[in-house]
Amino acid sequence: MRKILYAILMLQICLLKAQPSNATIQANIKSELGQNCIQVTITGAGKTVKEYEDGAWVNYFRIPVNAILKTDMQGVTRLMKGAALYTVNGSAYQFKKYNTAYGEYIGLKTPNEAEIKKQIYALPDLALGGRANIITEVESVSIDTKDAAWHTPLSVSVKVDYVYWYKKSNTVLEQISEPFELRLYRKDVNSSWHQASCITPNAANDSRKKQVLGTKPYVNQKTILEKNILQQTERNFQQLPDVGLPAFNNVQDVAVWLNNLLVEGNVGKSEKMFLLLIHPSQKNGAGFINAYAADLLTKMKTAVQNDFSTYNKQYCTTIDVKEKTVQTIEWWNKDKTKSSRLSVQQDKGKWFIADLSINIWQKFNPAQTEKTMNTPCK
Repeated sequence: MRKILYAILMLQICLLKAQPSNATIQANIKSELGQNCIQVTITGAGKTVKEYEDGAWVNYFRIPVNAILKTDMQGVTRLMKGAALYTVNGSAYQFKKYNTAYGEYIGLKTPNEAEIKKQIYALPDLALGGRANIITEVESVSIDTKDAAWHTPLSVSVKVDYVYWYKKSNTVLEQISEPFELRLYRKDVNSSWHQASCITPNAANDSRKKQVLGTKPYVNQKTILEKNILQQTERNFQQLPDVGLPAFNNVQDVAVWLNNLLVEGNVGKSEKMFLLLIHPSQKNGAGFINAYAADLLTKMKTAVQNDFSTYNKQYCTTIDVKEKTVQTIEWWNKDKTKSSRLSVQQDKGKWFIADLSINIWQKFNPAQTEKTMNTPCK
């Protein structure tokens, strides 16, 4: 028994002696990473493992190693964490490669709390992604930049904690405190931050926990995404040129005003006119018009502004009525080869577009387009 234990001990000693020295490991890593590698540190004990590879068992020796590389940026280095890998053949250790598991940049200036909050609150979803579709209110955002990690010179992560209310059911809102890793992005090292997203932190190295703080009734509150997009939609609407909505008495009044704006040829005014006349039921909680109305708007804007022939070149300033009912009106183009059609509805004394079809000749029919354009208006 003593002989067996002695043999095992001697084998371990031989293997230990055969393992590469720290100096050898450092030299191997520096050789692989090149002249930018300025420091190599062994961070733990190595371990020999047996792995099945390409139909055979292979012994590998792995030892954790950190490396620091210089960069083109003054005062900034790159820290790489990984392991040196050696193939073991008897008592011979052959360096194979350096496996990098993690890397970050050291020395870059981390944005302060005010900069980070400015970017968060500039985003419609407050960096919460899909969660913003069920969250109705963000009460607070706490930011910890102490352990900021620069993944690239254009991306940094910091720890954040959100306190928010979310729609748990059709009757209940729940208040939550939740930790995240906030990742910020910029387009170049001299630009401001332009995007951010919250990521669930790795529980293995982050002890923070998600907590339920309370509940209250849900009474159709809008989500933060709806509220913020609604504000942006309203800002965009207000930036469109003013058109001054007149009073209407009948469908022809609406058509005359619409025609005047289309003939003017200002696509911004035409869009504002359409948005003023579209019924609220055609918009969602965020103020976006539905797909059908959006298609009508796109077609109308294309008729007003394109690189071939526009509405104001094919229609007259005075509409030539083709047919009319109480709720619909259709009018001719210059030579009566095409017509446009408007349907309206009334709600609480206001007039709204129910349907709109603006028809013009397009580039696939150049001869007819030319004929229509050259026809004089009466």
